[in-house]
Amino acid sequence: MIVLSMITYNSYTKMRSSIGLKSVLDSTLQVPYKAVILVDDSTDETAEVVKKWCDERGKELVVTRSRLYGYQRPTRATARQTAIDIFFESFSDEWLMFVDDDAYLRNGWWDEARQHIDNPKVGLVWGINWDADPERLEYLKYFGVDYRAYLIRAFEVRGGLHDTMLRRKAIEGIKIRPELHVLEDGYVKWWVQCRGWEIRILETGIMHYNPWRPGDIYRNLKQLRDSIEIGWRYGIVDAVFSTDAHTEYRGLLKPALGVLRPIAGFVLFLPKAMKTVGSRPISTDRCSSLETG
Repeated sequence: MIVLSMITYNSYTKMRSSIGLKSVLDSTLQVPYKAVILVDDSTDETAEVVKKWCDERGKELVVTRSRLYGYQRPTRATARQTAIDIFFESFSDEWLMFVDDDAYLRNGWWDEARQHIDNPKVGLVWGINWDADPERLEYLKYFGVDYRAYLIRAFEVRGGLHDTMLRRKAIEGIKIRPELHVLEDGYVKWWVQCRGWEIRILETGIMHYNPWRPGDIYRNLKQLRDSIEIGWRYGIVDAVFSTDAHTEYRGLLKPALGVLRPIAGFVLFLPKAMKTVGSRPISTDRCSSLETG
C-alpha cells in the first residue's frame, strides 16, 4: 500500500551529530510499508547503513543514484523525480511516502495519517515540521508570530516533503524540472493541488532536526539567488524570506544574515509575492507556471 522513499547526500555523516540516521528510519516503522526506494548521491557510507537497516527489518530496498534527465548534475529535483519514476516502474502501491533524513516521525504520525488515506479526494498528506531546536519558536515569539500558524502557512505557500504521502494518481505525469535544487518540494505540492487534489495536514508531524552546519556566506547567497530566480519562474515564493533561514547561522553571522536575508528576500520578492501569496484562491497563473516554467 505504501512505499517509503528517502533522498540522501552524505546523510549518515550529516546526522551523526544529532539524532542519527538510524533513529530517523526507526521512527518510520509505525508506517506499514514493505519497500524502500533510496536515491543516494553520497560519498560516504549512507547506502550501506540504510541497506543494513533494511536487511535487519525485512524491508525490500531499491538503491540508485539520481538520474540526471539531461541536467549536468544531480539535484534534489532529479533525486525526487528518480524516486517517483522507480515507484511507477517497479511498484503498484497506492502511496509514495517521502521522509527526509532529518525528519523524525513523532509517535502517532501514522494513526493520524491513516484517517485520510481512504478518502479518494485526498492526494497529499503532510505533517507539520516541528523544530527540534527551539530557536525559531523563540524568534517568532519575539515578533509576536504564532509558531504553529507560521509553519502551516509556510507549507501552504512553499510546500514541503519532509514527511509527505503522495497518492499515485496525484503525481501521475509529473516531471519535476531538474534545475530545482531548491523549491522542488513546492513544485510537487502545487502540482498536486493545481490538479484538484485535496491536502491534509497532520498535527502530529515530525521533529525536524536540520543539524547545524558551519555558516557559508557564499553558499547562502547562492541559495538566495537560486530561490529568487526559481520563485519568479514558477510562482513559488520561498517562505524562508519572511522570518526564517536564521536557524542555519550561529555566532556573529547569525544576527547579520538572519536579518539581511529576510530583508533582501522581501524587497526582491515583493512584486511576485503580492501576485501569488494572499488570501485569494490559487491563481491560474501559478498553476500554468508549473507547466511552462
